[in-house]
Amino acid sequence: MKESSQQGLNAYQLKVVQELSQHLIVVAGPGTGKTLTFAHKVANLLEEKKISGEEILGLTFTRSAAQEMKERLGRILSQPLAKKELPLIWINTFHAIALRILQEESYPFGPGSSYSLIEENEKRELLNQLAPKKEISRVLEEIRKQKQKLQIPQEGIGIKYQKLLFENKSLDFDDLFCYVSLLFKERPEILEKYRKRFSVILCDEFQDTSFAQYHFIHQLVSKHFLVFGDPDQAIYSFTGDFFSSFEQFKKDYPDHKILSLSENYRSQMTILEAAKQVINKNQSFLPRELEARMEEGLPIQITSYQTERQESEMIVREIESLLGGSSYFSIDSQWTKKDRENSRYGFKDICILYRFHRESRLLKKALERAGLPYKVFEKETKKGEVSKVEDLQNFQNNESGLPEGEAITLMTLHRSKGLEFPVIFILGCEEGVIPYTSSENPLIQSQEIEEERRLFYVGMTRAKNRLFLSHAKKRMLFGKMLESNPSPFLQDIEEKLKVLEKSKTPEKKVSAQDNQLSLFN
Repeated sequence: MKESSQQGLNAYQLKVVQELSQHLIVVAGPGTGKTLTFAHKVANLLEEKKISGEEILGLTFTRSAAQEMKERLGRILSQPLAKKELPLIWINTFHAIALRILQEESYPFGPGSSYSLIEENEKRELLNQLAPKKEISRVLEEIRKQKQKLQIPQEGIGIKYQKLLFENKSLDFDDLFCYVSLLFKERPEILEKYRKRFSVILCDEFQDTSFAQYHFIHQLVSKHFLVFGDPDQAIYSFTGDFFSSFEQFKKDYPDHKILSLSENYRSQMTILEAAKQVINKNQSFLPRELEARMEEGLPIQITSYQTERQESEMIVREIESLLGGSSYFSIDSQWTKKDRENSRYGFKDICILYRFHRESRLLKKALERAGLPYKVFEKETKKGEVSKVEDLQNFQNNESGLPEGEAITLMTLHRSKGLEFPVIFILGCEEGVIPYTSSENPLIQSQEIEEERRLFYVGMTRAKNRLFLSHAKKRMLFGKMLESNPSPFLQDIEEKLKVLEKSKTPEKKVSAQDNQLSLFN
């Protein structure tokens, strides 16, 4: 065996690995080694509890997380055990597991039929045949909400859309859980077959489990159900109603036990304490026990700008300073200062986060002018806008994990989920942007603000060493010029943890001619 299934674990992680409860909630805050603990838990089931790999079902948020889990298990287990058991374990995303069951049971198209999954842009192409172009987004949203409640459309444009799907031998992603639910209802012996097979079900990133996904997995539970996640990092309610998977779990499994992973090994103490102060304004029905194990570090820098253009330019200058001066502009203007933080970062160590994709427009231009390489993690339509649902589906099913190569990373706060970087910039920290609300209903608006706070918390806790927050008085967004106050979330960070700066501009280089003239003055 390459290493013990308990080697290198702290006391909290070890307790989870050894816990025997049938129904277990593991509250795993950011940077607490959740993936490591998940993998060691599976290894312990195989090695110590002698459970066969075919009895284990593992659900992850993304394909890359599933692949990482398999690779970790391969390193933990002995070679003979890994060779024997790993091929038997089902570890994949909710969508992939649901699709596998449908394919194995030849449902809903029947034996010998092959079919494909269509993405958001293909759904729009189908609906172009059924609805006016200006109505397509609204119709898509109505169909999606129906399917999130496990209801296949039975009238209007919805049923015509389903007919077109079937004519094209296609399903969309939301169909998967609807048809698995129908399959189990029509043929209960198939449900029972899978219930008997999977004696242990483990679910990662449980906080972002939708109603449809929860219903799917709840049906399969027969003995052990273990969920890992953090309700403070639930950031995907836009995929359905405000459904709390943790609260539902507690109702469905009243004999559950709760354990916490409490030691954060990612962020320096100042960053983690500031993030905790932000998230503590939200109510919590599960324990918050998160402590930093890294050194105190430097204060969080919060900078105020007049315009978004100035914000973009000055973020680039700050990056050049962290890099030690890497562009001709930086060197020529003497913008990079030697008395700042010692240079120890490369391009790939730096990530810039924003609430909306369109906020990156000026930032990309500023980086290009400075000659700094960057990679943007987004999927754009022909109009340059991005569907949140499409972006999420692309992230879950096609993304490849951490960025590769020497480049600065640009992405939305949503897309940063599960990642970490030595340096994080979050721009647009303004009221109306972070937090952003779309409803005028006070109750829904309150729920939206709570989720926006969680989203900001996720962004802050991606940072390992440095965290820079910025806001601009004027910003062009949603087709109009916004004049905004700083985000109220910034006020939740106590003074000793932050440094406030006002907008600044690069020093103008003194020319040789000016130097010569000064000799005569």
